[in-house]
Amino acid sequence: MENRKTVSKRRQGSTHDAATYVKSFTVEKLFGELSYRNISLAHSANQLSPIAVIHGDNGTGKTTILKLLYAVLSPTTNRGHRTLIAETPFESLCIEFSDDTKINIEKKELYGSYSYVFSGTGTSKRLHVKTSSDGRVKSQESIEQIENRLKEKNLDILFVDHERTVQSTFSFISDIFDDETTSERWALYHQDLLELDTPQRRLLRKSQRLDDEPLPKIVDAVEYWFRTMSFQQGNMGEQNASAVYLEIINALVSQTSNKLDDNKAKIDIRMTLQNLEETTKSYINHGLLSEYPFDKMHSIYDKANPNQKKQVKKVLLPFIQSIQSRVSALKEVNDLISIYETELGRYMSLKKCTYHILKGLEIRGKKGRITLPMLSSGEQQLVFLLSAALLSRSSRSLILIDEPELSLNYKWQRLLASSLSQLSSGTNTQYVLASHSIEIISRHVDSAYELKVEN
Repeated sequence: MENRKTVSKRRQGSTHDAATYVKSFTVEKLFGELSYRNISLAHSANQLSPIAVIHGDNGTGKTTILKLLYAVLSPTTNRGHRTLIAETPFESLCIEFSDDTKINIEKKELYGSYSYVFSGTGTSKRLHVKTSSDGRVKSQESIEQIENRLKEKNLDILFVDHERTVQSTFSFISDIFDDETTSERWALYHQDLLELDTPQRRLLRKSQRLDDEPLPKIVDAVEYWFRTMSFQQGNMGEQNASAVYLEIINALVSQTSNKLDDNKAKIDIRMTLQNLEETTKSYINHGLLSEYPFDKMHSIYDKANPNQKKQVKKVLLPFIQSIQSRVSALKEVNDLISIYETELGRYMSLKKCTYHILKGLEIRGKKGRITLPMLSSGEQQLVFLLSAALLSRSSRSLILIDEPELSLNYKWQRLLASSLSQLSSGTNTQYVLASHSIEIISRHVDSAYELKVEN
């Protein structure tokens, strides 16, 4: 198991790598009869479509295709992915990437043994996967080679199926938090519910085993991710603030130490303090900065005579610069926290969603704090999906979601895709949704592809 530092470093290091995304796929003889060729997931040969939607009648294979995409591309070991490929009836599957590499799965029969063919840049490698007498794939040398080649793609994948079972190669699901810590957190949430009324107790009894619950894990991962980012960016702000005070020391020993330069002399201290007070409000609410006595500073400055104002100004300017340095350094994490709060709030209009760097995500209703298990199934799904979208910013990611409209009313269906885009904006995240929802399909007409059977 990787430790937190290793995982954090690996994921953050890939944030701005050159993007390689799934450009298209072709499947032949799915279920022995359905063929879909060149299903494009990009606007053009060189442009990623952040959200692609595949749709079609029941029985056209939407769910199966997502399962296959995940199983074929996942480098994780001993999860049954290679067996799923063997047990799913199809003749061949080709996945093409934006760097013109391809992964082909080729079978001699609809079921059973098959080959992985990795090709591109003038090279090709065929690796055979054999099934045992019971039809399952067991450990063999080629599997290790396949999984090593898949790891080279440096692609994190998350799959949410229509039963809301989550599979993921993302480190925040698999190994960044030990099960004991997460289970204890979820158990505390459940303990809170035991004191509530009968309908909520029924909801508790219907919940899955603690170890099967991805929601607390992903919320914990968001907390860790934000804290790591704020620590790194905060350190940068501290270094910038230190440079400001070094400048003060140099000024004190210089001949001009009693004079302000022309630019600093023109600064309106009162207006600057007011602007800074307004700017830092969200940073303070998010726990990124401490509260500052701006009111007292205003009062002292206003009461000072002209000569005193000059002296106060010389003291306040370095203080102001140091805060501005911290604000500038922490702007990215503060903006992301604000977006996270805003997007969650779009759906929970009767609840207030806030995020604090130490307290984590907090959801409150009229009667007080609301824990994750107390949310409706639709709300829990939204918290999970939006958290996954946020965390996908730290890696090259492919997120597969089967019927995202389940448990969501039509208004939420309209908003979902834009929320996912907003949270992963400017990143290498790619979404592939399998949907029946006209609300979702109609909002992504340019990247919506109907599964039509080809002869």
